[in-house]
Amino acid sequence: MPLFGPPNASKLKAKSDVPGLIKALDFKKDPLVRRDAALALGELGDGRAVEPLLDLIADPERDVRAGVAGALGTLGDVRVVDPLIARLADEDPGVREAAAGSLGRLGPALAQAGDARPVGPLIEALKDGFLAVRDAAAAALGQMGSLAIEPLLAALKDTDGAVRKGASDGLVGIGEPALEPLVAALSDPELRPSVVPVIGRIGGARTVELLIEALKADTDPVRRAAADTLDLLSWRPDSGQAGAAYWAAKGQWQKCVELGRPAVETLIDALKHPDSLVRQLASSGLGQIRDPRAVEPLIAALKGREDGRAAAASALGDIDDERAVEPLVAALKDAGPHVRAAAARALGRLGDVRAVEKLLAALRDHESDVRAAAAAGLGDIGDVRAVEPLISALRGREDVRADAAMALGQIGDSRAIEPLIEALSDLRLCVAAAQALLLIGAPAAGPLVETLLDRDEVVRNAAAETVMVQVGEPAYGPLVGLLTNDREVVRAAAADVLDKTAWAPNSAEAAATYWAGRNQWAQCVQLGAPAIGPLALAARTWQGTELRIAAIEALGRIGGAGVVEPLVALMKDRVTEVRKAVAVALGQAHDPGAVEPLITALKDRIGTVRTAAEEALAGFRDPRAVEVLGALRPEVVEPEPGVSAEPVAAAVPVAVTAAVPVAASMPGRPTPPAAPSAQSSVPASFAAQPAFAAQPAFSARPAFAAQAASSAWSPTHVVPPPGAIFWTVPDGRYAPAGQIAAFTDLVVEATNGAWCLVRAENGWRGWVDGRGLVVRR
Repeated sequence: MPLFGPPNASKLKAKSDVPGLIKALDFKKDPLVRRDAALALGELGDGRAVEPLLDLIADPERDVRAGVAGALGTLGDVRVVDPLIARLADEDPGVREAAAGSLGRLGPALAQAGDARPVGPLIEALKDGFLAVRDAAAAALGQMGSLAIEPLLAALKDTDGAVRKGASDGLVGIGEPALEPLVAALSDPELRPSVVPVIGRIGGARTVELLIEALKADTDPVRRAAADTLDLLSWRPDSGQAGAAYWAAKGQWQKCVELGRPAVETLIDALKHPDSLVRQLASSGLGQIRDPRAVEPLIAALKGREDGRAAAASALGDIDDERAVEPLVAALKDAGPHVRAAAARALGRLGDVRAVEKLLAALRDHESDVRAAAAAGLGDIGDVRAVEPLISALRGREDVRADAAMALGQIGDSRAIEPLIEALSDLRLCVAAAQALLLIGAPAAGPLVETLLDRDEVVRNAAAETVMVQVGEPAYGPLVGLLTNDREVVRAAAADVLDKTAWAPNSAEAAATYWAGRNQWAQCVQLGAPAIGPLALAARTWQGTELRIAAIEALGRIGGAGVVEPLVALMKDRVTEVRKAVAVALGQAHDPGAVEPLITALKDRIGTVRTAAEEALAGFRDPRAVEVLGALRPEVVEPEPGVSAEPVAAAVPVAVTAAVPVAASMPGRPTPPAAPSAQSSVPASFAAQPAFAAQPAFSARPAFAAQAASSAWSPTHVVPPPGAIFWTVPDGRYAPAGQIAAFTDLVVEATNGAWCLVRAENGWRGWVDGRGLVVRR
């Protein structure tokens, strides 16, 4: 057994025995001893080990070569660079990895000295087939600082994805010194896709600063790449110029507009963009922001490309700065029709009267768009010098008529009313004409309402819609007037318009006219006498027989002398059912004036009409009726001695319902003959004082004021809703004499079967069906 064993590298390193370790490098029997000695010398970092280690760099054992390559990098001696570079081509990947790592450790010193010898070989090592070698090479390049930046950027173009990854890692390792070259590389289309994530990985405040500067680059791809990289850094755009540049780079021009003034410079720069759409959007954005700083750049843009000129002209009209007037007037002679049209509309928005004459000339432009724009511009300015030319344009070429109509509406001159109303008959123009009349407002109300008389449905509808929308109150009077028109369609149109406005009747007459136009006969009856005229018109002019009969029946329910004449006028109507309804209504009216017409109706050629007239006459105690009926019906009852043939007024207590007064009495109704009573006698002549005096229509106060009672008053019953019908005799064979309003207090004085003789507080008396009364408690 040998006296001494192999050298112990660990013990030698612990004692910092450099000579012993150098000697151990020559131990041929065990390569691991040589390896461990090399590694220990590397850890001690003693320069005496450089030459011995270099002598061992080509050792036949790979572990020894790897250990030596790893140790050389820790000694900081530049003499080892070339040997280490040579080992990058070693057949063993572990040796190559160790050599790359040592070169990386030497990198800062080499970079400081400007020694770029390892850069190329390390770039080549990025193609190594072993990942560990590539990673070590990338890390080493990251330590080489600015010396490796350009080679690494070039490597980003390599077709091998592994090389590009290694180059990216190397640049990330270099860090901030690589930022400016990286940001500059955004302009290279080949590099851009690889550079963006590298910049994002480096991060930091300096990165954000450089990217914000890149947002203002000359080309869209660079700006967009900068914005995308900022997204990787989770950067959020502010509300200042940086935010504006970011949104512009993203093509989010509306976001720039929302920022307002901070975006003005960015948008001004975009006026020079090669893309036509971008220039137009920039102009539009500046017009929306309306900052005076944009005026001069936009004036300059008026001399650029045609599509940009039009957008610039429009924006100048939005900014409202007088500096733009003369350039825009000059633009009315531009070769491009779109530019001329945009200038015309812009001048209108500026509202400067200096442009009127030029715009009037533009009304004769050979391009329709320019003519229409000139009309619109003149309307915006509102100068009356344009009225007659615009009226001519309204009657001229089709393509400018609608704009001329709207312009006339904006100017609001009354001379335009009649031409605009004429235009309502044109389907292609009626909407614009109606809107123009609406703009004119009150002065056009009367003529507009009159168009409801037009036989042309298009005209009526267009006018009705216009009146309906906004003309409002000035049209109410004329519309109510049309409710009495002889033509049913006119009345209906007027009522339809009123329904769509805030109109409310301000008198009983207006209410009656409206309800008759709407076929609301019950409301007409409730209004009483004011409804006679409208009902008579409806009975005479409605096209439908059923509607005419309903109006006639309503007249009969109102009753009194006022309904006789309009009813008699219908006695010769050609429609049998109408004449029959008239006879019935005349009977309900109970006015002596109805007797002779009813007697005449007994000669009607139609039996049903004669029967209706006969039955109506039976309700009168007039000697003429009795005589005629006596000849026809011998069983008819003669008037009692002393009974007057004149009608007796029967007062009707009423109450106001829904602000609509009901007639206080029904004058002219004859009192039917008295019937025998088992418990009381009823005077044949049933004269009664009026229970109430009428108040003006639509009053919020009670419609009638009670008169003093004729005797002590202690009501026993009350009339329930909706009221009670009363008779002058307890005999339902006769026509009712009127109606008592709900909640009227009464005293029951006598009974006859189910009949009750009741008295009101003012002494009025009448017979009612006692089953409908409510006992007062």
